[in-house]
Amino acid sequence: MRVVAVVHPTSLLARELRERLEARPDLCGELRLLSESEEEVGTLTESAGAAAFVARLGPESLEGVDLAFVLGDIADSAVSAPLVRGAQIVVHFAAETHVDRSLQSAGAF
Repeated sequence: MRVVAVVHPTSLLARELRERLEARPDLCGELRLLSESEEEVGTLTESAGAAAFVARLGPESLEGVDLAFVLGDIADSAVSAPLVRGAQIVVHFAAETHVDRSLQSAGAF
């Protein structure tokens, strides 16, 4: 059984990811919803059709996790360094929320 952690699970991208993971029990046997944000910790949300609370992110909350999805600034080493240390694979989903300027000059994107 794979254990998957989603950090900052209330974002739009994270909700979409959670839905996909919940639909594939062969990929995700346990889904942990984590955050270090005071606004998110303790938030009641829905996961796999049941009520779920967002737990506080800490070193112990990632023990036994096979795969973690984290919302954060990859350029912030305080965020990225502990997450990539010892990782065999890192996937980075980059996005800008206002991409109207990409229509005039796509090179930056």
